[in-house]
Amino acid sequence: MWQVEKANQISLNHFLNSFLRDFNSDERVEINSRVRIILIQGIVTIPFKRKSFLGSHQFEYEIKLNDSQIDLFSLATLISKNFSQDEDEHSNDFARDVENSKRNIEQILTNNENIQRINRDYLSSEQSLYFGHPFHPYPKLKKGMSNSEQEKYAPEFKTKFNLIWLKVPKKRFYSNIKTSQYQKEIKNLISFDLAQGHDQILVPMHPWQWDKIKDHYTDVEVYSQGTHHFSPLSSMRTLYHRDSPFQIKHSLSVTLTNSMRHLQEREVRRGAELSAIIENENYNLKKYKIALQYERFFVGLINDDGVVDEASFVQFRENNIRTKSENERHMLLSSLCERGFDHLSKAKKIEWFESLLSNVIKPFLDLYSDYGVLLGAHLQNIIVEMNTGLPQSVVFRDCQGTGFSLTAYEKLKDKYDFLSKDNGNILDENETNKVFGYYLIVNTVFLTISSLAKSDEYYEMQYLIRFRNFLIRLSDKYDHEQRDAGFIHYLLQSPVLYQKGNMRCCLNKINENTTLDPWQIYNTIKNPLLELRAVNFRESNSLYQATTKGKKEISLRPIEESDLDLFHHWHQKEFISEFWELNKSKVELHKYIMNVKKSPFQLPMILEIDNEPAGYFEAYWAFEDRIAPYCEPDIFDRGIHLLFGEEKFLRKGIILESIYHVTKFLLEDDPRTKRVWGEPRIDNQKILKIAQKLPGWKHIGAIDFPHKRAMLLECDKKRFYEDNYEL
Repeated sequence: MWQVEKANQISLNHFLNSFLRDFNSDERVEINSRVRIILIQGIVTIPFKRKSFLGSHQFEYEIKLNDSQIDLFSLATLISKNFSQDEDEHSNDFARDVENSKRNIEQILTNNENIQRINRDYLSSEQSLYFGHPFHPYPKLKKGMSNSEQEKYAPEFKTKFNLIWLKVPKKRFYSNIKTSQYQKEIKNLISFDLAQGHDQILVPMHPWQWDKIKDHYTDVEVYSQGTHHFSPLSSMRTLYHRDSPFQIKHSLSVTLTNSMRHLQEREVRRGAELSAIIENENYNLKKYKIALQYERFFVGLINDDGVVDEASFVQFRENNIRTKSENERHMLLSSLCERGFDHLSKAKKIEWFESLLSNVIKPFLDLYSDYGVLLGAHLQNIIVEMNTGLPQSVVFRDCQGTGFSLTAYEKLKDKYDFLSKDNGNILDENETNKVFGYYLIVNTVFLTISSLAKSDEYYEMQYLIRFRNFLIRLSDKYDHEQRDAGFIHYLLQSPVLYQKGNMRCCLNKINENTTLDPWQIYNTIKNPLLELRAVNFRESNSLYQATTKGKKEISLRPIEESDLDLFHHWHQKEFISEFWELNKSKVELHKYIMNVKKSPFQLPMILEIDNEPAGYFEAYWAFEDRIAPYCEPDIFDRGIHLLFGEEKFLRKGIILESIYHVTKFLLEDDPRTKRVWGEPRIDNQKILKIAQKLPGWKHIGAIDFPHKRAMLLECDKKRFYEDNYEL
C-alpha cells in the first residue's frame, strides 16, 4: 500500500534528521554522499535522496547494517542501544514509540488520501498537520490512545465533538481569578454552548480529559453536554469553534511526542501574567502587526489531598480568529510548510518569503528589541493572516512559551510581584540566544526555507542569502535608532546556533516541560548564515599577487580608511566622475567606503602596480546585486566595478593585464564561481573594447537600469581558461 511506503519514508526522514541534528559532532557519525553510523554492532549506512543545506534531508529507504537490509524499528533499537545514556534500558520502549508514530502516520494517510490539497480555511490548515515536527524521532506518537480514540479526538481525522460541562463544588474549584470573576468571564461561553445557564460553578472539559479523572471526583457532577461541536486544533488538546468566544486548552492524559500533555501550573500562570503585562503596559501590538491570543485565566480541580490536579487544568484562550468561512485568511504556518509551495512560481515563492520576513518574523524581533518580550514563536504557534496569497500579519498563540529579557525584568519587577527569576522565563542574553534562536530562527525560518526550496541545498542558500540581507538591514536600522540589536548581531556573528535536541529528549526519557535543567536538551549546530559564501572574512592585507609578463607586480588588497584621501582624489577627476558620479565630499565618500566594507556581498579592493595604488575594484556577489534580474546569475557568480585613478597607467597594456588578473582572482577565490559579470555604461567605449580582448569575456547585450543604459558583460570560467591568452 502506498500509505505504508509513504509513512516509512516520512518517518525515516524525520528520525534521521532529528538524529543528525543532535549528534552532528559525534565522531561515530559521518555525512558524505551517504550517512554512516558506526555502532558496536557494525556500520549502518543510508543513502541520501536529496541533501539539504539546512538539515532537512530526504533519504532513500535503504537502511543497511553492514550488508544486511534492516527496517526503521531495528534502526531505532540500535540507535537507542548505542546513543542513549541508559544503554539498553529504554531501547525497546524508544523503538516502539518510533513504530507507534509511523503507524499513526499510516492511519492518517489512509483517512486523508489527498494530502496535498490546498487549505482553504483556518480550521483545515490546523487539522492537516499530518506528519508533525520534521526534526523529531516520533512526531506523531499518541501513547495512551487507541486507533479508534484517535479517530474520535485527533485533529488529523477532521473530528468534532461536544464539551462536557461540569458542576464543580466551590471547595474543588481552583483558578488564578476569584470565583465570581470566573463566572463573569465564562458567561458568554455558557450562553453560546449551553441551552441554559446556572448559578453554580460550571467548567467545560474535554470528554477524554474527564473520562481519565472522573473517578477521583465523585462530588463533581456532569451538568450537561455542550450544544456545539468543537474541533481539535493541531496540538489536539486545544478545541476550537469559530463562533466561540474562547479556544479552550485542556490537560490530556496522553503522551504526544516526548511528554505527557498535562498543563503545568507555572505554564498556565505564565499565560495569564503575560496577558496582564502587555495590556497594562499598553504595548501597541497593532504597530508590530501582531495579534496575541490572550490567556487571561485558567481553572482546575483540587483533589482530596488539597492539591490542584494538573490533569484537570483548563485554560481559556481568546478566540480572535472568528471570521466567516468565506472570508477566512488565517493559516497555520507549520501546515503551510508541510504541504509545500509547489503551487507557487519561483518568483511568487520569493515574494512570499520576503513578505513573511517583513510581516511575520520582523514583528517578533521588533517586539523583543523594543520591550524585551520574548514570544517563543515556532511554526506550530504562528498563524499567518494572508492577503492576495501573501503573509500580511501574524497571530501568536501559546502565551505559556514566553519570557522576558533581564532588561525588561528590571523595568517591570517592582510593578509585578509575580515576576521572578525562579519562574524560568527571565532570560539573560545567552539564554535568549538559545531559546529565541531555536524557536524563531532554526525551527521557523530555516524550516520555512527548506519547504520553499524543497530541501534543495542550492535553493536553500538563495533564501538564506535573502534572510541574511534582511537581518543586516534590520541590524543597521536598530543600531541607527539605538534599539537593542544584540540578538541579530548574535545571528550574524555566532559560529554556532542552538537547537532543541528532540532525539536526546526521547532517547533519555527527558520531559522538556518538567525537567529541572531545560538547557541540557540544547546542543549546537553550525550557523548556516556563516556557512554561506562570504567576502569580508580575510584578515590578511593581501588578497592576490601576480607578476605580469612585463615583470610588473600586481596585487589586490582590501580598501582601508587610510585610503580615503586617495579615493577622494580619484573621484574628483573628470574622466572618473563622468562614469562613477561619486565626485562628493570626503565625509560622503568615507560613509560610502564603510558601507561597502560592511556589506556581506561586496569586496572593495585597491589595485597596486609595483606597490603603487593604481585603481579601485569593487567585487560583488552578482546574486545580491542590482544586476541579478538582468542576467539570472548563479549564487556563486561574481561581478566587478572598476576604475583606474592614475593617468600614467592609462592607455597601457597594464590595464588589460590588471583586469585579467582581477578576473582570475574572482574565478578562483571560490571554486564554485562559474562566471564574472560586468555592466559598464554603454558609452564607456574604452572598457567595452578591453572586454573584447580579454579571455572568457563577451558582450551579452544592452540593458536598461533606472540610472543608466549599460552593456551586460559576461566572463565564463570555461572560456576564460580555454581561450589562448598569454601574459
